[in-house]
Amino acid sequence: MIERIEYIAEERDRIHVYNMDENNLITKVVPTIEKQKLLCLDPLYYVKRQSLYADFYTHKDHLAIAALMDNLDETNWIVSYDDDMPEIRKYFAGFKPIEYALQYNANARYMGNEVLFCCEALGVSEIV
Repeated sequence: MIERIEYIAEERDRIHVYNMDENNLITKVVPTIEKQKLLCLDPLYYVKRQSLYADFYTHKDHLAIAALMDNLDETNWIVSYDDDMPEIRKYFAGFKPIEYALQYNANARYMGNEVLFCCEALGVSEIV
């Protein structure tokens, strides 16, 4: 863990974190980013959205994110979701789903399943 933190510290000038709605980020910020950068999105929970957030995404919002990602021809991108709703896979049907397990620690410690979608240019087929 220490090595990871040190690596991030070394690369801090190349890392930009935005606390914005994905739609605004994609339409307003991404066009200003050089294309050799990587956009990573982790949208709000799909299933538990109403119980966790006061301002949550609807089905339509998640579908809009998928459509925006599909049109990002000049940007490398990754989107991760909880893998608990078939709707998300339908929204990203043009991209190969990459499944992986992840340990959650926020409220209670448990293993959960996530799914990752990424642009074809990255050539990612599995998580090792």
